[in-house]
Amino acid sequence: MNNLEKNNLNSIITSELSSETVPESSDLKSKKIKKILIIYGIVLAILTAGYFILLSRANLFIKINIPIDDMYFDGNLTTANNSNIWKIKADSGGHAIEISEPGYSDYIETFQINRWIPHFKKINLIKREILRLKKGYQGNLENSDMISLTFSADESKILFYDKKENSLSEINITPENTETSAKTLTKLGFLSEGDQEKIYKINWSPNKEMAMVEIPNYSVEQKSINNIFWIISLKDGVAAKVNDSVPNKFSADWSGDGSKIFVVSEGEASKSLFLTDVDGSNPQKLGDFDKSANGFTLSPDGKNIAYLQVKNSDLKVIIDNLDNKKNHEVSTKESVPFASAPIWSLDSKNVMYSGNDKNMILISTSGKLKTINTKGKVEKFLWLDNGGKYLTAIKDKYDLDVSVFYLNGKVAKSLSINSLDYIDILVNKNLKKLLFDIGGSVDIIDY
Repeated sequence: MNNLEKNNLNSIITSELSSETVPESSDLKSKKIKKILIIYGIVLAILTAGYFILLSRANLFIKINIPIDDMYFDGNLTTANNSNIWKIKADSGGHAIEISEPGYSDYIETFQINRWIPHFKKINLIKREILRLKKGYQGNLENSDMISLTFSADESKILFYDKKENSLSEINITPENTETSAKTLTKLGFLSEGDQEKIYKINWSPNKEMAMVEIPNYSVEQKSINNIFWIISLKDGVAAKVNDSVPNKFSADWSGDGSKIFVVSEGEASKSLFLTDVDGSNPQKLGDFDKSANGFTLSPDGKNIAYLQVKNSDLKVIIDNLDNKKNHEVSTKESVPFASAPIWSLDSKNVMYSGNDKNMILISTSGKLKTINTKGKVEKFLWLDNGGKYLTAIKDKYDLDVSVFYLNGKVAKSLSINSLDYIDILVNKNLKKLLFDIGGSVDIIDY
């Protein structure tokens, strides 16, 4: 190799060696990582500060299922951003929404929000029709003028006793009906004015074709009760007085199929239960009971009787089988009844009692006991079908909560109504409408 070639080779080797990168020290790498982390930290701090600045007051989004004009938030009138969505800046803590829209149920809700989190609240208002009868009334109905409301058999009408007119009347509630005047079915002209004043309840037959009118009748001289009962046909207005085949009649009601009536007779030391024809004839004695027994209800199949009885200052629910005379007793842990009589399920398998405590007692005809915690005082209880659905109306401080449950406790339907002055509540068979007898008016609510 000549000198020129050697010089070129040395030049190439020197160039290659000089082009190699010297590895960085670990200290230099650590400094770079720290620098990157500091930059990320600064960016994150800026974003966090911006978040807290932007959401220093939470966005509350309220969506209502119908267009309404106004809503009051914490007592202040608020207008929607569009037809039914509100966007409100709200401090943390407690708040209240109030809505009152003609044709819909009044609504109020209180709730808590966290100021750093946007909140979304959906409100479903319940459409309701308010019945105001024209005939003989100035505006609203008065409680004392309209009693014992019920749906007709086909649920197209409401039946009731009109105290002002002394008549059994009806009002059509079908959507296509525009007439709000009540129609008189039959006048109770056979009653004296004194007897009319005593009427406080009408027992409608299961098929809603007949009505039983009870006139309290107590003899001071004989110190005995012999209440008077009339059976009126809604088809032709024919009225018949229940005869005295059963003496000292204390109470009466329809059998499950409406073909008979069962009558409670009260003697000096005991009560007796009879099953009779509709006019009181052919009495069949079902049994004798302690005089403290009350609230007798015959099962729809006619095989069992449920009632309340005080024993040693303990109120018990008792079920007696009328065939084999077996009975089951369940303590309510109360000294006096606070609710209505026990209520039979439509399949005659269970009876329910709602007392003073925040629970309901379910008793089967075999004696099995189940306590259902309602978390509130039950104001009204209804069995709805043979599948075991039942409805409860529970009143709290602000609302009347109406819910439909299955026996396993699962909720089928529920709504809350801001109305505490109701007298009675009914529900139709398909669970689509609730009928409220409220002070001053009658409300039908789509459920």
